Amino acid sequence: MSIAAIAWSWKQDLRPTEKFILIAISDHANDEDFTCWPSLTHLEKKTGFNRSTIWRTIDCLVKTGHIGRVGQHPSGATLYKVMVGAQSTQVQTATSLGAGCNVVGAHSNKVGAQDTPNHKNHHESSITIMSGLPPDVAPQGKKTTNKNVWAYTSQATEVLNFLNQKANRNYRGQDENGKPTANLKLIIDRLKTGATVQDCKTLIARKHRDWATDDKMRQYLRPATLFNATKFEQYLGECVS
Repeated sequence: MSIAAIAWSWKQDLRPTEKFILIAISDHANDEDFTCWPSLTHLEKKTGFNRSTIWRTIDCLVKTGHIGRVGQHPSGATLYKVMVGAQSTQVQTATSLGAGCNVVGAHSNKVGAQDTPNHKNHHESSITIMSGLPPDVAPQGKKTTNKNVWAYTSQATEVLNFLNQKANRNYRGQDENGKPTANLKLIIDRLKTGATVQDCKTLIARKHRDWATDDKMRQYLRPATLFNATKFEQYLGECVS
């Protein structure tokens, strides 16, 4: 939670719905670069608004420059940035922005950041194919330990995507609050102990070859089996380079 982002949001000249959702998003922002990745499900529970209202309001807040879509979190969720401290400049009126965008007055805090729409991820609470966060989106100034967490999460997401594609599964990398699922954590743990992304993909490919056509064993093409601490080393040792 960023006190600075919340305090800035309270001061914005917006109608109640826009201000409430801006504050709800700011409640998730960090104090370093004011980014966050709240899921739509979590925003629904937090604000009491339905999904279509939240979608429409976020689109409005992006157009007026109060928030920006700046990429994707490794979990697959849309990464938002609250534009704290933006210079006040002339912006489009509510009429030009559309009927669903209710801006009070002719001025707001428009920033020069480019709106990077990602409507699929923005309109879905969860997705199967997830991508790692681009290097230029990663928060700056974080401690090395946090950078490692981001790297592990991105790599684990790549592995989970590979498993989903290979085994035709739908394992999620994040829960409704945008936190890593148990499945993703299993992969992260293996990476932390020295396994590489290629090791994980090789193991998945090998076990898919061995089990995909076996009605009994096919069910074990899952993170809980493949990335179990003991079984992972055994399975990896069976792989031939």
